[in-house]
Amino acid sequence: MVRANDIQLETETINGLEIHWQPETTDTVKTILRELVSNMVKIEGGEFTMGSDGVYDGLELYGDETPMHTEKVKDFYLSKYELSQLEWWAVMGEDPESWKNADVYKGPNKPIHTISFEEGLDFIDKLNSITGLSFRLPYEAEWEYAAKGGKYSHGYTFAGSDNLDEVGWYKVNTAYVEFEGQDRGLKSPNELGLYDMSGNVQERVSEGWRNHYDSEPLGGSFHTSRGGDWHNGEEHCRVTARSMSIWPCNVEGMRLAL
Repeated sequence: MVRANDIQLETETINGLEIHWQPETTDTVKTILRELVSNMVKIEGGEFTMGSDGVYDGLELYGDETPMHTEKVKDFYLSKYELSQLEWWAVMGEDPESWKNADVYKGPNKPIHTISFEEGLDFIDKLNSITGLSFRLPYEAEWEYAAKGGKYSHGYTFAGSDNLDEVGWYKVNTAYVEFEGQDRGLKSPNELGLYDMSGNVQERVSEGWRNHYDSEPLGGSFHTSRGGDWHNGEEHCRVTARSMSIWPCNVEGMRLAL
């Protein structure tokens, strides 16, 4: 009888991260996940000012971005790209349950979307089981720090530029077709080499929704997304913009952290 402790896991190091492959992981899945791991960007932590004064283009509209406050984050990894549908299929082996009876856009390099918060966590659990790593959703402070460029920040309005057309897909430069989305990584990256942190799909973070930074999380199914999407105007794609996430929809996806 072979005991669990006698099983020798295949181990390899990629991008400074040690992977312990789950037995019977196919070569095809390993190839896809090796690339996923290699695309994790190590970000040096630091202190930054989070939030905004709630004013954009002369209008006082964004109380959920207040008050501005100082946050400090530790070193962490964040994926260069939004999670792709190919990566989802490699781990889960099937379409998301939320895609049943839903109109979705498909493509291996398009971001995964129209998934519930719980489906996203199930994906992460299975990915961690396959690789022996500890992937997770980013904390909201980590997300904003990275979108702003970390210690290399130039203070841009959007992730990598003051011109959203250079770095993001949003309603002005995306030919409006219902349930449309763009392949990831087609625009310019920000100061840390991260793509699509403004526009394309919103990205869920780990915390529940707060109406502003001094309030308590609402709890229940009220989650938080960042980054704006292909259906938004530029005001919702700023690095400080926040969105409440309640249900699966075709403008929300995820980005992995470690």
